[in-house]
Amino acid sequence: MDTDISQSMASIAAATGRLLTVAGTLTDAEVAEPSLLPGWTRGHVLTHLARNADGLANLLRWAGTGIETPVYASAQARAADIAAGAGRPAADLAADLTSAADAFAARAAQLPDDAWTTHVRLLTGPPFPASGVLQLRLSEVEIHHVDLAAGYRPGDWPAGFVAAALAAAAGSFASREDIPACVVLAADTGARFRIGRAGPVTAPTVVRGPAATVLAWLIGRDSGGSLQVTGDDPVLPALPAWRLAAPAASFPSGRKWQRRHRDLHRGCQRRRPARHPGRARPDHHQAGGRAHGQQRLPAPLPANRGAGAD
Repeated sequence: MDTDISQSMASIAAATGRLLTVAGTLTDAEVAEPSLLPGWTRGHVLTHLARNADGLANLLRWAGTGIETPVYASAQARAADIAAGAGRPAADLAADLTSAADAFAARAAQLPDDAWTTHVRLLTGPPFPASGVLQLRLSEVEIHHVDLAAGYRPGDWPAGFVAAALAAAAGSFASREDIPACVVLAADTGARFRIGRAGPVTAPTVVRGPAATVLAWLIGRDSGGSLQVTGDDPVLPALPAWRLAAPAASFPSGRKWQRRHRDLHRGCQRRRPARHPGRARPDHHQAGGRAHGQQRLPAPLPANRGAGAD
């Protein structure tokens, strides 16, 4: 098996183990409490993660058999399945997620080496190699674990995941006309990316902070209130909605994305973006998370949050 594939599978297994440990401790009352995703309880998040494992396993089946197998029957069926399963008891939710995650892992382990280059696709978006399914699953597990609001925070994300996901998230915001041009800088790793409008820039506006915090801000899991903004007009840019997208190829490493974008951005356009009205800073600083049996309503997230690709 290819080293990158085996490493991705190991990362998914570790992330899933952390998620299942938390899921197994939640009570019936706690799974009915709000998650960090508007309109979704923790039960919705757990059900989504189970059905996402099923759906991505469908894509691996497609890659292995050559028979087109859609990730979901339809977007409507996906939403209906999540709604139908969200209100189940905590034990049922945890058992369902465990079973689905195990089935996904088994399907991935059985996939022939040459099948990983077979192109599959989500309900929307272009085809991509089946190897990208692993990176989609890892992102779903890591990001939605934070969305459970059960003590797991962006600062708990593994460094390797942060490096790759930060590069991909920054890449998704590159050359977008609805974002003022600026540079995002991970102060602890040195990773540096230009996002926003393309074209020449003169005066630098730089958003910097720990890599995990920068990533969380880009994908709507942090308000960015703790990030440092420097430049002639040091205002944190307002970001449009982020959505986890299908990889164009296999998920790039953080270092590869750094090489691709290095030295492409030396400054930023001076323009004051519109602020999000009522934008609140999430409570990412409460030590030790919450105590079980004690309700802690999630703080509002930025307007650019997203529930993921599927």
